[in-house]
This record gives sequence, structure tokens and C-alpha cells, in this order.
Amino acid sequence: MGASRCHPRRRPCMKTMPVCACLLFSMALFSACGGSPEPQGSSGTAVTDEAVTAKTKPHCVQNVLCIRGSHFDTTLCKCVPNPPSQCISKEDGPCGGFTLHPCQCAAGLTCVLNINPDLPGTCEPARCCPANWNMYDCKEENGGTGHNCHNPALGCPSSLTCGDGCDFEVSSQCPVCDPIVCPAHEVFSRELCKCVSCVTAADCTGPLPQLCRVCADGSTACAHWSCVANACEVATCN
Repeated sequence: MGASRCHPRRRPCMKTMPVCACLLFSMALFSACGGSPEPQGSSGTAVTDEAVTAKTKPHCVQNVLCIRGSHFDTTLCKCVPNPPSQCISKEDGPCGGFTLHPCQCAAGLTCVLNINPDLPGTCEPARCCPANWNMYDCKEENGGTGHNCHNPALGCPSSLTCGDGCDFEVSSQCPVCDPIVCPAHEVFSRELCKCVSCVTAADCTGPLPQLCRVCADGSTACAHWSCVANACEVATCN
């Protein structure tokens, strides 16, 4: 018989060959799967790198008190200056001019330009002078020019200074029967072209007596407001 092909010194290696082959097979399978398995979410789906980053990103918490004129920015996580706010001027306040952030006039006011266009003007009421009143030129405090309106029925003298004396400053002449500002508790009547107590019953306000009566047609009516000849009256059945 021939001699055995297996050398005695190689017998330990042959005993461990199944283990070595299993190890090599596991390494090949791991490489084919693309490395380590992706982390799984609660629903079993793969968790992306963006989701992991979002979860680990620190949350900004305001732990400082910002000074006046600044606010806390949650993106930068610090106090930053407030953006410049729009300047709104009241009557006689500045407006326009060659400035970085020029002021604007509030509602009902118009900007009267300065004699020097680089300087701010002045906010004045946007009123008009009634057609039967006298409108004349006047001088503004800032050196510009404007218009005063004088009521001929008044005995007080006029003034060349805008808004001075018994006259008031206007921006233009009113068209025929253009509404004017009426005193409190009065409304403007386009038919009469003047201020009256009421035009309709809806213009009348105030407490009413707790009074009800039976009318001629058999119905019952309680006290309510009625506008008769542009005057407010308490009525019941009419």
C-alpha cells in the first residue's frame, strides 16, 4: 500500500478547516451586505443620517434677557438688534425729507413739504376749506407755505401764520358740498350741505324710555329713535 498523502504535521490544520471556511463565508456575506446594518426606527424602517442629526442637534433655549431694542433669535441663539420700525408722525410731526428712514404722516394727515426739500416737512390735517369760506396762503413754522381757511361768519381776525387765530389750516378748497368735519353728535347732510343732528334714525343714540303702547292698527310698539326734519325724536307708533 502507498504512503498516506496527509503529512502528520498538517492534521491539526485539517481539523480546523471547517471553522476557517465558516469564518471566511461570514466575512464575504458581511461585505456583500454593504457593511454594518442601518439603524432601524420604531416602525422598522431605516433611519436616515438627517433624522439622526436632527435628533442630536441641540435645542436653543433662551436663558438671557435681551435689552430694549433687541430680541432673542432662536436660530442664532442670541440677542440681536430689532429691525428699524416705520416712523409714524402725528399732527405737527416731521415727515419726508432726505433722511435714512423718513417719517410718514398718520391717517388723516398730509405732509406739507419744507422750503428746503432736504429737510423734513410737517404733518398737518388733510382738511379742505368749504366752498363758501375764504382760503388764503399762510406761512408754516418750518419756513414752508400752506393754506388757512376762514369762516366769514366769525368776527375774529385772520392770521398769516398757518393754524393760528380762529382759522384752521387746510390742504385744498372743498368741492361744492364736500363733507367737512362735524362736531360731536352731528353728521353731515349732503342735501343741506351742513352738519345736522341726524340724517336717518341710525344717527340717533342715547337712552330710551321704557315705554310701550298699543297703536291705532292694534299692534304694540315701544319707544325708539326717529329722525324728523334732521332732528332726533323719540317715537312709538310712527
